[in-house]
Parts: sequence; C-alpha cells; structure tokens
Amino acid sequence: MNEHSPRFYEFEGFRLDTAKRLLWRHGKVVSLMPKAFDVLLALVSHHGRVVGKDELLSGVWRDAVVEENSLNVNVSAL
Repeated sequence: MNEHSPRFYEFEGFRLDTAKRLLWRHGKVVSLMPKAFDVLLALVSHHGRVVGKDELLSGVWRDAVVEENSLNVNVSAL
C-alpha cells in the first residue's frame, strides 16, 4: 500500500483495514491467512475492473514463483 491508498474499504457488511491487515464483518474480525488478505486487498483496491490471474499472481507473490493453485486456494478461502 502506498501513502495515497485508503486505510479502509467497506463493502457488503465488511470493513477491510489495510493498516492493521484485518477484515471485519458486522463488527467481528474474520480470520484470514496473510496471502488471502493480500488477494482480497488486490481485488478490492481494483474494484470496478477485472483483475486477471497473472496480475494477482505477480502482485501478491512479487518475490516468489508460485503455481496457479496457490491463487486458487486463497480465492477459495475468501
């Protein structure tokens, strides 16, 4: 996240806190693994447009080579 990114995103009863890396649903914390949080943040921060799997893979796993299954597992967790 950069200095111009919002600290919070709100959608459908959820609140995503980018600074604390927490997802809230109706006032309760939703447990997410770190990469699942990163995938959700990438999707929410690009709302209104399709985010392709290659963009997600390169954005979430910047310094690692991973298989598409890693993305599938984290999207399923969401």
